[in-house]
This record gives sequence, structure tokens and C-alpha cells, in this order.
Amino acid sequence: MRSLSLEDFFEIQQSFFNYVDFDALIEAILAFLPRLGADFGSVLLRLPDGTFYFRSSLPSQDELTGPAGRRFAQKLLNRGLEGHILRVKKPAVVPDTTQDPRWYRASYLIDVCRSAVIFPLTLPKLQATGTLLLGSVHRSAFAAEDIPRQQIIARQLAFALESALIHQNQIERTTYLNLINEVSRAATSILNSNLMLTTISHAIHRIFKLYSVGIYHTHAGRQELFQGAFIAADSRSLPPKTVSFSQIPFVSWAVQHRETLVMNDAKADSRFISTAENVNVRAIVALPIKLGVKVLGALALESIHLDAFSPSLVAALETLTDQLAVAIENARLYDKLNNTVSELVALNKISLSISASLDFQHTLTLITDLVTAMLNVTATSVALRHDEAGEVWFAAASGVGADRVLNKRIPLGKGIIGWVAQAGEVLIVDDVSRDPRFYEEFDKDSGFVTHSILCVPLLTKGRLIGAIEAINKNTGSFGPEDVERLQSLTAPAATAIENAQLYQELAQRIQQVEMLRAFNQNIIENMNSGLIGIDENRNITVFNKAAADMLALTPEAAIGRPVGEILRRYPQLPPLL
Repeated sequence: MRSLSLEDFFEIQQSFFNYVDFDALIEAILAFLPRLGADFGSVLLRLPDGTFYFRSSLPSQDELTGPAGRRFAQKLLNRGLEGHILRVKKPAVVPDTTQDPRWYRASYLIDVCRSAVIFPLTLPKLQATGTLLLGSVHRSAFAAEDIPRQQIIARQLAFALESALIHQNQIERTTYLNLINEVSRAATSILNSNLMLTTISHAIHRIFKLYSVGIYHTHAGRQELFQGAFIAADSRSLPPKTVSFSQIPFVSWAVQHRETLVMNDAKADSRFISTAENVNVRAIVALPIKLGVKVLGALALESIHLDAFSPSLVAALETLTDQLAVAIENARLYDKLNNTVSELVALNKISLSISASLDFQHTLTLITDLVTAMLNVTATSVALRHDEAGEVWFAAASGVGADRVLNKRIPLGKGIIGWVAQAGEVLIVDDVSRDPRFYEEFDKDSGFVTHSILCVPLLTKGRLIGAIEAINKNTGSFGPEDVERLQSLTAPAATAIENAQLYQELAQRIQQVEMLRAFNQNIIENMNSGLIGIDENRNITVFNKAAADMLALTPEAAIGRPVGEILRRYPQLPPLL
């Protein structure tokens, strides 16, 4: 190599210390190595947290980046000359690599490096170590007398690398703190759960330029998760939905094991399921969202870059999930309070309807209106059993297409609502097109499109009288909270329906009795024979017009009086009566 002057050292120092981008600095160092007499070279760094940085300009090694580069760097430290250099902490010249057993060889590498010199690198502020390798295609290309000058430059390069890493770490910490602060603000200022989760997901997606961000809730005792928020690659916010553990195994693993799962080379992990949507994903991290011993859900991030999730980033995300856990719990409590208030209002209205209104149709319509508003669905209907006919009939409906379904009849067991009315079980159908029980004739007739259904049986005094179904939730998929809220209404609703039915039946019977009484009275009043009726106390209860004419009395004067008194002029009649 040519002799380096003080001006050269000053230029090197000034040039490399101006770099703030770490990756760009490594590329600049590799480009500079020919000035030190090298044909190619490599930089290897190992940080205390286990992070490896490896970049090489050696033919075939220049492609060893990401997880492959990390694995290769570990092999060099374990079995190569680089590991020996770090252990002895002294530079070494290798005149002929083919004759040195410490030189790491692999079948997938092109063996073009005939001689080399390797320098240990120390980054004291970061407690990191590494090596700088200069290689040549010629044997004995490096002389021992050149080592002191080269070592000075190697130290300067180590300082530059440390400065760039410190700067990178500061930028990362600032980014992480800004994100955590943004999450905290959203958590304290937004109490609506869906809006809060969507806002936080967008912030994470924007700051880290990720492929996708998903926040999931756990369902107690169920092998599925509720996707509360999901930001796709094009920054679209996808609607909430329920997904099974098998659909997102890496997220399920984090939830079940209560541990963070990092896959910096996702395609090499069996828990990664490749689909058309994630074909470009290269790295994934899934973090459980924990509050004490309770797992509330998980945060899942996807990136199109290998090694996207460094230990420092994962540590920051774990801090973020602690904030997120508190935010989710607060939002849940707020939602639960709001739901409780809504349910109490709804229950109060239904209870009032029981006592204030015995009109059957009015009671049913009130119930369907309340469910439609409370669950935020497109439509609600109530179907009642008609056991003698083996049918269920739609007694009430509210929302879109209500007039098209009202009074329609289907066989008991037919359709989602007919099945629930027969089986007496709660049923959630997220996609009716995949459920053979769905009765699609109503959609065909009305033009209404049913996507999802929550159906709950109506029970009163242990008797199954029908079912109530909520159709097409406007804010995602139906979940356990919706089931709980709808079931809280079914008991008073069933009682209200039964009372209204009984009142309606009683009113019909009274009307029938009144009609029969009027009919009989008409016959009695128009018969030619006199008719007198008495009760067990011998008081007159019937005294028709013919009897009144024969006895020269009026019915008003006779009814309710003792028969002996009215017929005292005819002593032979009372004993006959």
C-alpha cells in the first residue's frame, strides 16, 4: 500500500465522521478499503444485546445480508479467524489463506481471497466489538510493517461506526418515545375502543413504515381472536372481524405462550402462513398485550424487510404494549359502562312496555327497534314458534327491509332463525354464504344482502317461544359482548311478548264471549215465550220481553230482585222455578 500522510488521516477522519446513516457509512468504508491496498473487505460488529452487523464486498459474501449475514457472522466468530482475532485482541496478517486452518471456508463461497489482514474493532461506549478485514486476490499482499498505520485507520473507522450507531440509537429512542407518547395521548383522550385502536395502529404503521399493523383481542375460552384494528399495506383500515387461531398462528403463539415472537426471516418459520396478501412480508413480530397476569390480546407487525425488528425496537414495542394494555382496559371499562347504561335504558323501556302497553305488535316493534339501535345493526327481527303448524312466523322487524319480512312464515328449523327457534342455542354466523342453514329466499325477494347474523333464542318460564336475530353489524363482526347484551334483553323481551300474547288471547276470548252473549241476548229478547232465570240465591238474572209483557212488569224492575217478591201474585210459580 502507498504511505498515508497526515492529510490523508485528517481527510479520513473528517470524511467518515460526517456520516449519520450507519448503513451508508459501512458502504463508504468498504469503498475506501482499496486505498489501504485491499481488493475487497468486510466489517463485522457484535453488540451486547446479540445484534450482528455484517457487510462484505468479497465476491459471494456481498449477498450475505439479513439473517443469512447474521448466521455467517456467527460462524466466523465461532470457527473463523475473526473469532480468534477478537479473543486475542490483536491484528493478524494471513499471507496465504489456503494454508491457515483458522480461515473459514464454505462450499457456497467463492475462494478468491488469497491473503488478508484482520483488525479487532472496539466500540467502548456501546460495549460492542468487531473486526475489519482487508483481503487480496494475491498471496502475501499485506506486510507486517503496514499494520500500525492500518490499525490507526481501523480505530478511526471504529470511532466513526460507534458515532453513527449512537446517532442511530438516539434517533430510534426519539422515535420510540414519540410513538409511546402518541399512544399515551390516544389512550387518554379517545375512550371509544375502535377509534382508539385504529388511531394507534395508524401511528405505528406511519412511524415505522410497516407493511401491516394488527391489534387483536382475546376471546375467553375460545380458540379465536377479534381483530379490533388492522392497517393494511396501502394504509387502509380494514373492518374488525373474528379470526381463528389457525389463521394467524404466530399471533396465537404469542398469546398462548405469553411471550414476544420475533421472526426476522418469516418465510423460514413454519408458523408463517404465506398468502396472496402477505407474499412480500419478510419479517414479523407478535407481542402479547398483558395487564398483570391477564392477556388482553396481541400486537402484530409485518415488514417487507429482513431483520426489520431489532432488539431495541422489540424492547420499545414491549413498552408500548404495556401502555396499550392500560388503554384497552380503560376503553373496555368505558365501553362496558356505556353498554350497561344502554342496556339499562333498553331494559327499562321494555319493562315499561310490559306494564304500560299490552299491545302485542307495539311491544314487539319496540323490542326490535331497541336491539337495532343498541347493537348498531342493519336490521332486527323476531320470529315466534307456531308449534301446531310446525312453523315460525316473523312477528316483528325493524331496520332495512323490515316490511319485506314481516308476517312471513318458514318451517321450524329452516333458516338461521328457524334453527335457533328449534334448537334453543345462540348462533353467530360471520359469513352466511358459508352456512348451509341460511335461508336466502328473503334476500332474493327483497334485494337485501345479509352478511352476518347473531341469533338468540327467546325463552320464558323454561319454554322456547321463538328467536330474535340481529343482522349485519355495522362496526365489524359480532362478538361475545354482543351475545351478552342481546341475551340480557331476551328474558324481559320474552316476558313482554308472552304477556302481550296472553292479553291478546284474553281480549279475543272476551270479544268472543261478548259476541256470544249478545247473540244469546238477541235470541232471548226475540223469543215468543216468557223466560225467567234465577241464580242460586233465587234472585232474577233473566227476564225477557215476553215475560215482562205477560206479567205486566219491566225487565229493569225485575232483574236482581228475589223471585218470590216479583211473583208474589203468582204463588204457584216460584216453587216451579
